[in-house]
Parts: sequence; structure tokens; C-alpha cells
Amino acid sequence: MRALIGVSAVLVAGLNCAGRASERSDPGDPPWQAPAERGIQVAQADTAALPVARVAGVSGSAIGLGLTPPADGVRFAKFPDFPAELKLSHGFRLRGYWIVSVNDLPQLSLISPPGFSGAVKLTVQFFRDNETAAIAQRLMMVELKPAEAAARAEPPPGKPAAVATRAEPPPPRPAPVPPTRPSLEQETETLDRAIKLMRSGDIASARLLFEDLAVSGSPKGARALAETYDPAYLKGLFIAGLQPNLETARKWYRRAIELGDAESVKRLAALN
Repeated sequence: MRALIGVSAVLVAGLNCAGRASERSDPGDPPWQAPAERGIQVAQADTAALPVARVAGVSGSAIGLGLTPPADGVRFAKFPDFPAELKLSHGFRLRGYWIVSVNDLPQLSLISPPGFSGAVKLTVQFFRDNETAAIAQRLMMVELKPAEAAARAEPPPGKPAAVATRAEPPPPRPAPVPPTRPSLEQETETLDRAIKLMRSGDIASARLLFEDLAVSGSPKGARALAETYDPAYLKGLFIAGLQPNLETARKWYRRAIELGDAESVKRLAALN
């Protein structure tokens, strides 16, 4: 069995654990502050103290994660440090982490290559927008076995399966990779994807893509991000949920100017 892969994750949703239920300590508590039995705590909590929900499946096939939003207003979930050899059925990978829109959480599945074996720890963080911290997070352990191993592990009829008593600690996290300037093809592809997300109403995910381009040195990405906060630009758009923010718009127009974007000089002057 391969070494345990540690994965943290950022986006807002709760995991349904079959056969387990709990009551809130206070009926007035919001759903993301339920007792520990539900596996949901505020995102600032130490992840080592979070309970772990376990899911098992056969590698090479889609394994449902059963995620649902824990509260109203959740826009997306984030899975940081997502393993390169794995992927999710919805959303997109962005600099080592995975982003999933709230609309795709209920049908979200983990997909691994055939023959993959190991325990994958996922930390899922849930967000209302990309300007504030996560409101909640939870941990899950996904046990992956090849089809042959899963068949051998099936207990005889009438005999219960063995229950694991402990899990190995995760390996140390690799050092973060510094951002690199995207190629023209990558920049164009990412901009097109972000624009499509905006048109579908997924503003938070679109802004994340624009911001990723901006911090990577893309002047077009920085200007596009500034425009999503520019009240003058937003007048021509009819997208629910787009709120202007002058300071944020100025910040990213300045970044675009630093990267050599001449159009942003005019946009910033109009704001001022």
C-alpha cells in the first residue's frame, strides 16, 4: 500500500456520513458549528482535532464523496495540495489545489488511476466568496484499493469485515512551487474558462482563475479581475452576484499596470 497522501482542501460544504447523526449543542447554532460528531468545525480550528469521515472504493472508478453545502451562501469548496495523480469529477485544478462550484458538490466523485492503492486524506474548505476566509472545513479519508485487492478483501458470507484501528500519519508536505508566468496558450485558455464561469453565474470561481493569472504575471488576468469589481465595467453586465468594490478594483488595475497593461491606465484614471 502506498504511503498516506495528505491533502488539505478549501471550499464550503458538509459531508453526509451514512448511519451517523447528531444534535446541535444549541438549537440556535448555525449548521457549520454543529458538534464534533458531524465532522464540521470552523475553518480556523486545528485540522488535527477534526474527526475523520471514511470512504472506501476501487481505484479506477468514480468514488462518490457525498458533499453538500453546510450553510446558505456557500459558493465553492477548495481542496488544497490535491495529489497530481488524482482528480475530481467536477471543477478544476488550480496551482496544486482543486476548486469545485457549490452546484457540483452533491455529485462530486474522486477519480484515481487503475491500480492505485493507498489512503488519501482530504481537507475540504468551504467558502462564501474568495475575499474572506473559509467558514467551515472537514476531513475525510478515502481508502483506495485495486480491483484485485478489493475482491480478495471481501469477507466470506456471514463474517464481518475487519475494521482498521489506526491510520499512518501523513508524510511531510512538499515545499510550495513558486508561480510561473503562463504561456500565451495557457493564458487564453484560462481567460476563456473564467469568462464562461462568469456567464454561468459562478463569479467566485471566475475570480479565482483571474487572480491566479494575475499573481502569475498576466496583465490580462489582473485587468480582468479588476473589471469584476469596477462599477463602471459592471454596468454593462447583467450577472447576479457581481458586487463592485472600488479599492479592490484599483488594487488589481495597479497590478495590471505594473505588468505593462496600457488599458488599465485608462480604467484606473476613470475610477480616480
